[in-house]
Amino acid sequence: LKLPLAVHLYSDMQQSGWPANFNDLRLSAGVQLIPHPIDATETPNFTVENVVAPRRVYDGKKTRVLATVAGFGNKKATRSVSLLLNGRVTETKQMEVPENGRATVEFLSLEVPYGRNKGEVRVDLSDTLPADDVFYFSVERSDPRHALFVQDSPGSRGLLYFKAALEASGQSAFEIEQATVDQVTNVAPGKYAFVVLSDIGAIPAAFESSLRDYVRAGGSVLIALGHLSVGRGKVPVSGDTIQEARYAGREGERFQTAAWLDSSHPSILKDDRWEGVKFYQTIQVAPGNARVAARLSDQTPLLLDQQLGEGHILVFASSLDNVANDFPIHASFVPFIEQTARYLGRLDAGPASVLVGAFEELRDSKEKGAAVDVLDPKGERALSLEEATKAQNIQFTMAGFYDIRRPNGRNELVAVNADRHESDLTPVSPESLTLWQNTAQGSAGESGAAGDESKPVSLWWYAMLAALLLAVAESWLGNRHLSVDQEAAA
Repeated sequence: LKLPLAVHLYSDMQQSGWPANFNDLRLSAGVQLIPHPIDATETPNFTVENVVAPRRVYDGKKTRVLATVAGFGNKKATRSVSLLLNGRVTETKQMEVPENGRATVEFLSLEVPYGRNKGEVRVDLSDTLPADDVFYFSVERSDPRHALFVQDSPGSRGLLYFKAALEASGQSAFEIEQATVDQVTNVAPGKYAFVVLSDIGAIPAAFESSLRDYVRAGGSVLIALGHLSVGRGKVPVSGDTIQEARYAGREGERFQTAAWLDSSHPSILKDDRWEGVKFYQTIQVAPGNARVAARLSDQTPLLLDQQLGEGHILVFASSLDNVANDFPIHASFVPFIEQTARYLGRLDAGPASVLVGAFEELRDSKEKGAAVDVLDPKGERALSLEEATKAQNIQFTMAGFYDIRRPNGRNELVAVNADRHESDLTPVSPESLTLWQNTAQGSAGESGAAGDESKPVSLWWYAMLAALLLAVAESWLGNRHLSVDQEAAA
């Protein structure tokens, strides 16, 4: 039994909270909506709507920061906007904000000291919403980490293209050190963020054993396979079986393409398809328990990710030069190398700020018992002692900076901002509210119309009855006409 329902809604009735699809507001039949606007007046408000700043920097050069200031219900006005670092004003600029519009300001003066730093952009205005007059962001400066690139002989094209891709991506987080197979016997992999083995033949047993221990302890290795790898019979470090070399040739259309990519893998962008990349030679590897992240058109695994202990072995079943494939000359090669370097080097690519209500992972599922210390924007502990030793994540409940100190040394300064959708105080028009209230009547009308649609079903009986009577009448008239003709003939 459906009873009539009266709903009293108390709200500020902000237009920004209105859904994009009006149909989402449709009320059910029998629902009476009574809105009660709370201070639903159009109030001018300025806000620092967004800030684009780097999450990390790796040199002492001054860094660019881009800020957007928006005005809602405002007249054209000039505002002072300041850039602050660790509470100190580094630069102030004047900007003109158009009526009900936005304007951007660029700062080129951010000089970041080593460590984790608190950044802010402020607009100097006291209005009804002072909380959105500042936008927080965090930026960390550290030295570039070293990565080792091992090749069979010096001056390979694989090294040339790998380094060029990192430089083209603007990724200065890693410095590449090169070495040949003959030079790595006494090299300690543990001092590198990750190691690349580019189409190598024989490898010193001691170095391979060190690499295996390095991966088990949390290190990562990228292995590119080429024609020199076939003679080994097994993939270095992982020990997976190399089954055969598949050669397609450059003449005509005899090549393979990447037919399937796992967009959830960190080395592959979600919208990346590696379109137009031709693979002339690939090395077929038995995947075993490895995760296949890419396959060729003949279903040969192209990119395999195997976890060994706490680390990863990423196998690319072709070379990094432009001989076995033409991947390095395609635009998709640069993001692949950049994403792979970040993944293998465990470089967090998170944003410089998040919204209030967001969650942050505190520990892996394997990390138990060790306390994670979290200080909220007020400088108080955000977790109890029990929560600090057991909680897997934390929700940010206020704007400002959260200082997260993990037992594994991955400390983080998280900047949290309020959602800027709340900065637009423009109320919903009375006409829109009236339309919303009337959707219940529309639902009732539609319900009645739906009920009316059942009436034509009963009309079929009348149509069938009429057809039957017509057939009987036609038969009767036909018989009568026949009898008259028989009498005339007699």
